[in-house]
Formats: sequence, C-alpha cells, structure tokens
Amino acid sequence: FMTTEGEWSDNEHVIFPNMEGNIVKVDLKGKSEIAVDTGVTYVHNVVQSGNKIYYIAHEDSQLVAYDTESKQSVVLQKDIMWAIPSPDGSQLALVKRTAPSEMTLFLCDNAGNEQSKLASGTQVFGTSWSPDGKLLAYTTTNENGNENRLFITTIDTGEQTPISSDMQASDKLRWSPSGKKLLTSTAVLKDNAYQFIAYIIKLS
Repeated sequence: FMTTEGEWSDNEHVIFPNMEGNIVKVDLKGKSEIAVDTGVTYVHNVVQSGNKIYYIAHEDSQLVAYDTESKQSVVLQKDIMWAIPSPDGSQLALVKRTAPSEMTLFLCDNAGNEQSKLASGTQVFGTSWSPDGKLLAYTTTNENGNENRLFITTIDTGEQTPISSDMQASDKLRWSPSGKKLLTSTAVLKDNAYQFIAYIIKLS
C-alpha cells in the first residue's frame, strides 16, 4: 500500500491510494476495502468531504469527484495539482497549472466552478483552510525560487493579508484548533546537511 497520502475520511476510517491506482478505505481495526476502483494506474491527493471522494488522476491531472451514494465519478477540471475542500464541503481551493512555469490558486464551488482567483506563482503550496472555513492560508514562490510569500485570504471579502515575505515553508500549513496559530516546517541546507525547522506563526 501507498500510505504516505493517508487522510481521515471520517472518525472511523482512513483513505489512501494504493499502488494499483485504487482508493482504499481502512477502519481502526485494520479492515480494508476498495472504496473507489478508479480505472487508472496512478492517483494522488485523495481526500473525502461528506459523500464526495476527490482525487487527482495522472491523465491530464484530472480532478475527479466520486459520489459514495450514487457510485458515480465526474471529472471536474484538468491540470489540477492539489484540491483542498473547505471544512463544510461547500468550496474547493484548487491549485491549477495555468502555464508551464505558473501555478494559480482558485476558489471554486464543490463542483469545480471557479468563483475567484486568489494567487499565482511558480509554485503555490501549503494551502490550508482555517477550522471555521473563513480563512485560507497558502504560500507562493517566485520564478527564481528565492522569494516565498505567505498569505491569508479572508473568503467572504477576498482580502489578502501578507504574513511573511521570507517563509521557506515546504510542508502543508496547519491551523491550530483555535484558528489563531499556523504550524509549518521546512528543510534548510546547512554545512552540506539538511536541518529541519518548524515554525509556529501567531495570528492577531
């Protein structure tokens, strides 16, 4: 099994893609079943939100939504690198390749219809919703890779707040349960060896 991408699907199950491209669901006692027979050889970014399982298939980087009730799959968009559902499942934050050296972060409804464009960069990563779904944190990197900027966007207003202009975060941004702190980490090359650093960012 390919377990590096495991995510909770509910309080009793974890889902992840296996090496055959299928999506596996495992309960807390270790009992497993195939939740989605994708029909492709490789998928990633598997996440469940309500009765929808979202995943990205290797062909054209298709974002697929599988309905666990109807057992039907629908391709929502192509060229998607990451898809992050909001806590209530009503919206998706999608990182899409919009040019050979450009990624763009879009806010969409849960059917993949674009509502607004939030940011662009050579890389957009770490995207994470606050626990209440009102804020979205993410990091952008410029073409030279020497500027990493951390932003938080207020979903209702679209207001973008720059948090840091030199945050070398390489991991997913993780909110505290209170929504008042962010945790992330990175690896820095020093003396020919990588050192791992964790950052805690306090928000006012």
